[in-house]
Amino acid sequence: MGAWSRYKYRALLLTVLLLVVVHPLLQEWFDTALVFNLLLTTVFVVGVWVVFSDRPFRLVGFALAAPALLGAWVGYALPDLPVAAVAVVFHLAAALFYLCVVVVLLRSVYRGPVTPDQIAGALCGYVLVGAAFGHAYCLLVALAPGAIHGVGSGSAEQVQVLLTYFSMMTLTTVGYGDITPASSVARALTVVEAVIGQFYLAVLVADLVGKKVSQVLSAGPPPPG
Repeated sequence: MGAWSRYKYRALLLTVLLLVVVHPLLQEWFDTALVFNLLLTTVFVVGVWVVFSDRPFRLVGFALAAPALLGAWVGYALPDLPVAAVAVVFHLAAALFYLCVVVVLLRSVYRGPVTPDQIAGALCGYVLVGAAFGHAYCLLVALAPGAIHGVGSGSAEQVQVLLTYFSMMTLTTVGYGDITPASSVARALTVVEAVIGQFYLAVLVADLVGKKVSQVLSAGPPPPG
């Protein structure tokens, strides 16, 4: 348990990056629906462990992770079920769960001295915000097809990969323009995400770096060898 406490945020960051960055690369060569669900399950399991360390959020974390995992695997194992109904449950629960994990991360990161694992936690929170909005866009497309242009009509997995990419481009305000919001709700979501992305980097991460610098300076020079 002690080792987990020291490395839990780095473990979560690794699993999230595998899902968001590595999985889309694998998708170029072969069908990765099963791989996607396995990676997603890993992210949720590690995320639940992170939430478990913060007692007030334990019940909320379990309550959100369970339907998200159920929706992911039911949609994979029983593809004949109503797609829209499964998608709504899955994406809504997943987005809320990611935001819950972000809250737990920030509560922990900004308490006590700054450690490498806390820095990884802050970065992980940033990526999770993008993943959460990716699920929000998927939810929107499931409820209102055509709300976002440039997604196409691929499988649920392919659509989620594209909308997660769109979310990350919006979060970082890069905006290549290959995928664009086409409804007022979609535009409102992109505005909110872009503002959150800038606020996160300019305020939260900058404050964490400032604390780390102050911590190093207050520690003084290392003793002579």
